[in-house]
Amino acid sequence: MTSQIKKALHKIEELSAEKQNEIARLILEELDWEKTLESTQASLSFLAKEAKEEYKSGLTQEKDW
Repeated sequence: MTSQIKKALHKIEELSAEKQNEIARLILEELDWEKTLESTQASLSFLAKEAKEEYKSGLTQEKDW
């Protein structure tokens, strides 16, 4: 564990249980989001490439919203 994490945990320990739980929830959500992005990176890259090709081929339409 890094010194920064230890420092953060020490400060978190000083907070109320409610605030500690909120911080824990936020950290866990962030870690889950990172995991989701990592596992879907190939799919996202494919979709981006496909969208670019459709745009270049004139198969897309501009919207005014």
